[in-house]
Amino acid sequence: MKKIKLTIASLLLTGLSYSQVQDTICHSFAGKIHFEFDYYTSEIINRNTSLFFEDKEIVINENEFLVVDLYDNCECIIDTNFIKKRKIIVYFRNNEIKSYQNSSNDQILHFDGIEIKKVIIKKPNLKVTKSKSSRS
Repeated sequence: MKKIKLTIASLLLTGLSYSQVQDTICHSFAGKIHFEFDYYTSEIINRNTSLFFEDKEIVINENEFLVVDLYDNCECIIDTNFIKKRKIIVYFRNNEIKSYQNSSNDQILHFDGIEIKKVIIKKPNLKVTKSKSSRS
């Protein structure tokens, strides 16, 4: 009788564990470069290099977990004319929308698809360069 109870308990525990498994999707942003990669193998799935800074929209399914790596402090970025911050707009499943200003030097953000349906990573804020005026 004891073995039957333990077997049933372990089967229930195993079933609950597998029903809560989520896919993890990963995106990395470094200047004009956007990587999508496999969380478990670190293999690059997709790489987009743009001529211009662009906003990126990532849709998350309810069974997914999103990891975003903001890495604008990477050596691969030649352009240093922007502030190391990015605006992130988060769309929740309860129709709430929140906006955050994040440092993008080297930061990892996590988003759970149970609560969040979409994330927009805005392009970096450009720094206003002051021209040196000659004094008379």
